[in-house]
Amino acid sequence: MIQIDSNRRSYIGRFSWPLQSVYFAIQQLDQLWRGKTTTSTLVPSICIGNFQAGGTGKTPMTQWTAMALSSVGYSPVIVSRGYKGRLNKVATVVHSEHTTASVGDEAKFHSQFFPVVIGKDRIKACALAAHYCATHQLKKPVLVLDDGLQHYPLNTDFKVVCTKSHSPFWKDTLLPSGRLRQIPHSKFDAIVVLGNTLPDGYTMEPDLFHFKLKIRLIRGSRLPGLVICGLANNDAFSEDLKHEIGETRIDMIGYNDHYKYNAKDLKIIEKRSSAYNHHVHCTTKDASKIETLISHSNSPITLSVWDIEPAINPDNQLLLEAMVKRIEYVSNNRLKKSSRKA
Repeated sequence: MIQIDSNRRSYIGRFSWPLQSVYFAIQQLDQLWRGKTTTSTLVPSICIGNFQAGGTGKTPMTQWTAMALSSVGYSPVIVSRGYKGRLNKVATVVHSEHTTASVGDEAKFHSQFFPVVIGKDRIKACALAAHYCATHQLKKPVLVLDDGLQHYPLNTDFKVVCTKSHSPFWKDTLLPSGRLRQIPHSKFDAIVVLGNTLPDGYTMEPDLFHFKLKIRLIRGSRLPGLVICGLANNDAFSEDLKHEIGETRIDMIGYNDHYKYNAKDLKIIEKRSSAYNHHVHCTTKDASKIETLISHSNSPITLSVWDIEPAINPDNQLLLEAMVKRIEYVSNNRLKKSSRKA
């Protein structure tokens, strides 16, 4: 099993160990308290999560999982917290009329491809998702949770831990000096390392998979333009975009992850993009939030929208096979239990 590098300490980390100790104690108590009783999902479930705060590739990994399962005959329903969406206090099925402000950017993005249920309470959200599967008579339904590894009362059937190749969790430290939001444990089924290079000390293990990431033009052109980006790692996107559009330099305005664009931002983007005939490159995540502003203000901005997704490689198929094997095992066991009760 991968060992955490306890010797990795930043300058700040040397002086933040008391805060780390407090954070660790609170996190452990929270895990013990909320994990006293657990509830299993009514439909086979796959949880895509992480041990670190910030971007680790959960959203593209969730989308890949749903797409891959759909390609082999399953009917995925994505369950999301609906982060920063005002409707996430109650379990809600996402509909086409919902906006990013109401359901969150990640849920809105996923809803373009699959049924999505949001809710801070993942147990209630999963129950509503199971109800959706039953009422819509979905063939071979499966729930795919975008995040949820820290929702301790919920027991999912297959747990995936995502981490980036340039900052793997086993070389990280606890908050606040590092990005670990909990002490890594072995209660997972797969580790997915996302990135084009492998981290130092990487060794192939049965539960460890390497997924290279790529960006793909969804719509628009590869002509030069201003880049706007609100991800956890904006630089990674800009580097990939340089390669795709054949530029050595990128003019980019970077924003925080899950950033909500407003009218003032739009004016700044219009001004900066005027040098490129108002042509702007962005991710699907950013497009879902800024397109409404562009439309309502009759802005001259034209978007080229890029998706971030895992590239095809042998590990993709291996992980899909492991997921399917677990789903079939869980489904068969539940059928046997139902027949015994009958």
